[in-house]
Amino acid sequence: MSIVKHVLDLPEVYQDIDVELDVDRVVEGPPFTKWVQNEETENRVREIIEEHRERVFSLVEPRSVQRVLSRDGSGIEGYSPPEGLLESDYLAVGVVTIGREIYENPVRSKVDSGEERMSLDLLVVDALENIILDKALREVALEIKELAGDSGFNTTRVVPPGSGRVDWGVENQEFIFQHVDAGQIGVKLESTNAITPQKTLSFVMGLGSEIKDITDIFSCRGCPRMDCPYRAE
Repeated sequence: MSIVKHVLDLPEVYQDIDVELDVDRVVEGPPFTKWVQNEETENRVREIIEEHRERVFSLVEPRSVQRVLSRDGSGIEGYSPPEGLLESDYLAVGVVTIGREIYENPVRSKVDSGEERMSLDLLVVDALENIILDKALREVALEIKELAGDSGFNTTRVVPPGSGRVDWGVENQEFIFQHVDAGQIGVKLESTNAITPQKTLSFVMGLGSEIKDITDIFSCRGCPRMDCPYRAE
């Protein structure tokens, strides 16, 4: 495993990643922008968010594992990576999760047991969990970008396989899991390329002194899903 020491002062594990939610900004963003058709539905969504927000936060445990490795010898070229990664000197690879404790939420257990069908409550809870996961990924990636800048490195955008943010298939998660010990945060890559627990994302970022520095490291440039509500150029 081609791990590089002292390239960045990057901890191997982040526990208890701090994530905050502004209800106004949450309701004004996807997927809620597609659900809110009028004032009545907006008020209902806000009520459900407030009803479940505290429990959702009590059950999520945002944490991550990450490492920096030399691009040479990493094997990334065998995975047809997006633009920028092959030109990088180093690669920051990582896995971010909010944990499996979310399945203890009674809203989920009722649906899983067949007691009730998919409800608006569950849709809101699921959306809140996804937003928290995305924000945790952003916290980690922005920390890496800041540390890279302090060390004189430019960075590519964040590349999460199979996320919909970039056209790089979920099967490429194998590369990331080869280089991090995801078991440290309770995460496993299955033979089907699915990750358990489900609310988990993996990512790669390129670092280098000669590569073009990307200001918006969460850009969706290159992804063919032009109508995606999460798209960010």
